Amino acid sequence: MRFFAGTDYADDALTRTDALEQAYAGGVPMGSAQEAIHDVACSDGGVPDAATRRCPANGASVNLTDCSVSAHGAASLSAAWRDPDFDPAQRAVYYVRVLENSSCRWRTWDAIRLGEQPPAGVVPTLQERAWSSPIWLHPA
Repeated sequence: MRFFAGTDYADDALTRTDALEQAYAGGVPMGSAQEAIHDVACSDGGVPDAATRRCPANGASVNLTDCSVSAHGAASLSAAWRDPDFDPAQRAVYYVRVLENSSCRWRTWDAIRLGEQPPAGVVPTLQERAWSSPIWLHPA
């Protein structure tokens, strides 16, 4: 399977003898993006590891007997960041992803309230996430 995205494909793009060449020349093929994840702001004063670019674990935990959470984490994070691999001649896309500390799933809360064990095979916690809209950069 091959998948391309672009804005200037001709109406006859799929029937042309050079369809594949035109697809590569006029669009972006799936899997062509070189993705890199950089942790930029860490809670509890943590600093991303230089080799892995990831924040250290902050020790947050969930007590599965009452769904209470440890006091680790931050109510707000902010940071200024420069992409160390930025190339103004290449297209790029950036977005922000926020990961919250784990918390109990509603199934776990319900089981605790009912005095039952959480259902077997169901992970008792989850980690909420949020994503920003992407910012697309195109070379001039």
